[in-house]
Amino acid sequence: MNRTQLRDSVIAGAAASALLLGTGTAAHAADVAPPQNQPSQSCSDLTGEEAVSVWGALVLSADDSTELLDHADTSGYDRCADLSWIVVPHGGTASSANSVMLFHHGIYKGTATAEPQAFVPQIERIDDGSISITYRYLEGDEPNAAPQGRAESTFTWNDASDSVDHEGEFPPTA
Repeated sequence: MNRTQLRDSVIAGAAASALLLGTGTAAHAADVAPPQNQPSQSCSDLTGEEAVSVWGALVLSADDSTELLDHADTSGYDRCADLSWIVVPHGGTASSANSVMLFHHGIYKGTATAEPQAFVPQIERIDDGSISITYRYLEGDEPNAAPQGRAESTFTWNDASDSVDHEGEFPPTA
């Protein structure tokens, strides 16, 4: 690594730290520079755990403990996929809210919903650039243990706009 790369890496790291520590509120993915040591192909060199370490705090609220990041589900993360995901819990129960972090070639692009949603979502890969998310939610006075509401969403990577497209429904609380 030459001096310019090292300096840029240090500056990017300091900027990311300032964003994460500065306000206590979530920042947008575009506000945090990706790591500088990415290979030339279209894959990040980060593992799922490393991606959580770099960007996970962006989805936590000021009241959330960073220890929640230790429980993130990285099984949907693919550093080379057009679209992949990591689920970050915001509590320790089945009905706790969760954030679905979306990644393009291992680089964080944002969350599937503006706010974390209750209950662990069911997520399936459709193809390299598309995923299906089934959100569960309570209807009426039903117990937390058996949410019957369902909202189906499809998220697809759009190369032309360099963003994620959404089709479908969100839970009524989204």
